[in-house]
Amino acid sequence: MERTKLYWILGFVGVLLSMTGDLLLGAHVHPDAADAYTRLMLGCSLVPHHFVALGLFVGAIGIPMQYFGYESVLSVVRSSGRCATLCRLIHWGNISIAFWGASVHILCSILMLMMKLYPISPEMLVGNNMTDILGSLPPALVDFTLYYLMPITAVMLLFYYLMAVSLFLAIVLGKTSLPRWACLFNPMLVEVLMNCLPNVNNAFVNGLLMSNMALGGLITFTGILLTHRLAGRSNTCAHS
Repeated sequence: MERTKLYWILGFVGVLLSMTGDLLLGAHVHPDAADAYTRLMLGCSLVPHHFVALGLFVGAIGIPMQYFGYESVLSVVRSSGRCATLCRLIHWGNISIAFWGASVHILCSILMLMMKLYPISPEMLVGNNMTDILGSLPPALVDFTLYYLMPITAVMLLFYYLMAVSLFLAIVLGKTSLPRWACLFNPMLVEVLMNCLPNVNNAFVNGLLMSNMALGGLITFTGILLTHRLAGRSNTCAHS
């Protein structure tokens, strides 16, 4: 029991550290940005060097710690013993978040540093298609993104979404001790909702968009933990 409690605590500390790191990197405003993606690319030059360094450091510690929180969620799902295959998929997704996720965070921080060294102007992001836009960007940024960042990100996201979908299915199909509506406490659903935020250019919204995966973890941990405790109390009262 003490080990389970420690895992929950480590998971919550991990997502809070991850959010802090992402906010340091993403909570900035660029006046010439039309949407969230151009805000991110143009705003990198505005982030102070010490924010980039601190965001990298804090996130690289916090993201691996999220593993313990997701494993705590998995222990709740696994307690019913009715979804062994889904539990294995969730477990591999948890490992991916811890190790591949931290690698992606470090590479993204390095890319932000490179964008400070090779600033992007609004004119570079205007073109008829993606090929035109990529052709106008500094080659060092394009090569780093295509050959270093994208492959690791693709692997991480594959296992991340596999974990999220498996968690959703395990709960919504009634294979856990949780009520079916607890499937809403899912990091992927939180990410979808975050992407539906109004196109408002302010530091708080930009920071939230940067930290959407960490926020998804926080809501998932909180919702699953509280629901599990309430379900346990209800079962206790029913048998008393």
